[in-house]
Amino acid sequence: GWSEAAGLGPDDGKALRESLPQVDEVRLLVADEHPGPERAALSRALSALSPLGGIVIVDVGAELVPAAAELLDHLLLVVPATDHAVRSAARRLRTWQLPEDLVQVVVRRNGGLSVREVCQDLSLPLAAAFRDSSRATVPLLDVRRRGADRAARTLMADLSGEARS
Repeated sequence: GWSEAAGLGPDDGKALRESLPQVDEVRLLVADEHPGPERAALSRALSALSPLGGIVIVDVGAELVPAAAELLDHLLLVVPATDHAVRSAARRLRTWQLPEDLVQVVVRRNGGLSVREVCQDLSLPLAAAFRDSSRATVPLLDVRRRGADRAARTLMADLSGEARS
């Protein structure tokens, strides 16, 4: 997590990458129970990981998105399909002032809006959409690969293919 990555330098990318948990072919750098990274630690970690290739999902707080943006290939904004969530996401997008082609939306289909309405209201392309899995589903272990798990697997396959071309 971010707590372990805080003291790493630019030459520590390989060690950081190897220490990250892996799900399928994707590495995860997450906040866990600890607060997210400081701005300087964020920049050091992302700069160290950048030349290594592959996919690393990086969990950053909303306040660090502008600082991370220049080091990201994609920013996936997960938005529930509710009017309140879409308005909140639109406000954040206006304050972040990100490059136009960086952001894609992942729609959590648990509200009254359609996936199309969410994309149109935010003026963002769709990366993925999913419904929450049932409470009996164990994420990443359920072989049926439904809901968020299926959407994530498909999205990562798409991003992997994009990275190879």
